[in-house]
Amino acid sequence: MKIKDIVRYSALILGRSDVINYLDGKENTGVDTAETVNLLTNLCTLVVEELASTYLPLVSKSTVTFVNGRQPLNQLNDKIVKIVAVYDINGNPIDFTVDNHYVNAQITKCTVEFLYLPKNYGLEDNVGYSEKDISATTLAYGVVAEYCITQGLFEQAVMHHKRYVDAVAEICMPKNKKIKARSWV
Repeated sequence: MKIKDIVRYSALILGRSDVINYLDGKENTGVDTAETVNLLTNLCTLVVEELASTYLPLVSKSTVTFVNGRQPLNQLNDKIVKIVAVYDINGNPIDFTVDNHYVNAQITKCTVEFLYLPKNYGLEDNVGYSEKDISATTLAYGVVAEYCITQGLFEQAVMHHKRYVDAVAEICMPKNKKIKARSWV
């Protein structure tokens, strides 16, 4: 899912047709609209970073070649939170250690799985989540809540934040805790 999609849903919730027109390139809507799009894009980064660090980690894998049993962390991703696992080419787990700047393992070619935080997104960037993980609409509620705070619209911010938190709680709830649909027939 693209940041542009989340910004579009955010604009729909806010009733900002000028932002939607700007995203579609339909009309020249001015500097104010461009600034709003930039703000919404930055707020997407904020919401995804909060979500990734608190509730729903962003996970990635990278196939790398270790030199002298070491792989620099910054060559995997700039904002690594944690190395989860190292696998050989057959998918078998490998023992590893992590120091300040390197992943260390006695292997040459392998796959490293890690948790990370997002970079500062641009409008055309992809979020690390798929629609299966979390919907663009849910992320848009978080963006709209943050936008309302920046505009001093605190009652609306509370309303949209509640929608966002409820949706995230539903996603993060263990499957065995969800109530199954029942019939009275």
